[in-house]
Amino acid sequence: MNKEEQQAQAYWTYQAKQENLQRMVDKGWGDREAYNNLLAWEAKQARIKRWKHLANEIGAGVLMVGFVLTLLFLTGCSSTPSTVYSQAPSQQLILDKQVASLTRNEVINGVTECEGAGLRAHVITTKRSINGFTTDIPIEVTCMPKYKY
Repeated sequence: MNKEEQQAQAYWTYQAKQENLQRMVDKGWGDREAYNNLLAWEAKQARIKRWKHLANEIGAGVLMVGFVLTLLFLTGCSSTPSTVYSQAPSQQLILDKQVASLTRNEVINGVTECEGAGLRAHVITTKRSINGFTTDIPIEVTCMPKYKY
């Protein structure tokens, strides 16, 4: 209820009470027991109204808690099973003879293409044993962004 409706209700409640008082006065206060019964009835109605209001608040709170618990339950039921990390991914060791190395011309062409695109060239190498010595062999040329200092 907004404030105006509450004020109107309070006004009409007061008017009804004054009419009841006037009726008692008109009767010469001879019906005092009826007036006391009226006051007891009004008090009883006020208590009932308070209890109904309290029950509505409790009901709304229980519904809210039930709604939250239902959402949590549904969220827990819909979650996916966790990932199993006990199995290592399959890996394969590539031997030197299986890795194809780039020729000098292929490395030069890759570097010029990267520089022509405004990027810097990054040569990826691997180690290979030649005549008992390890040396770096280029296997790929990748273009990367330039550093800005």
